Amino acid sequence: SRARRRRDEAKNGKTIVCWAAAAGHATCVRVLHELGADVNKRRTDGASPVYIAAQNGHVESIRVLHELGADVKKCDADGDSPVFVAALKGHVECIRVLHGLGADIDKCGDDRTSPVSGAAYKGHKECIRLLHELGADNNKCNNISRCSSAPMWSRH
Repeated sequence: SRARRRRDEAKNGKTIVCWAAAAGHATCVRVLHELGADVNKRRTDGASPVYIAAQNGHVESIRVLHELGADVKKCDADGDSPVFVAALKGHVECIRVLHGLGADIDKCGDDRTSPVSGAAYKGHKECIRLLHELGADNNKCNNISRCSSAPMWSRH
């Protein structure tokens, strides 16, 4: 149920800015910031509002968060970057915007998996092409063992 999902999310430390970012409500992110909300406050799993916006494909939320001082390089507890999760989810425009805002397109997670390998695993050829055009190293941090273990990828 909706109420149970919200209780579960509250247990995971989802902040009010994370809620707005997840839903793509950039205007609400701006209002929340004006009212004192922290645009860098992370969930208990380490995911920042920028990471969550990238995970859900919300380009305007990423831009607004950055404008308000959010760190576009902040990784989750597993070391996965907003660029990685955008590539894993197939959000090409998020990758482009994050790169333009200074995010590292080659940042590998703690398990040594790159945005390129995440996009390849999920079959997002447009993401692979864009990352290549932006200068990503196709041979960096490509941990094949992670690709053979689907449960590790299902958390995103």
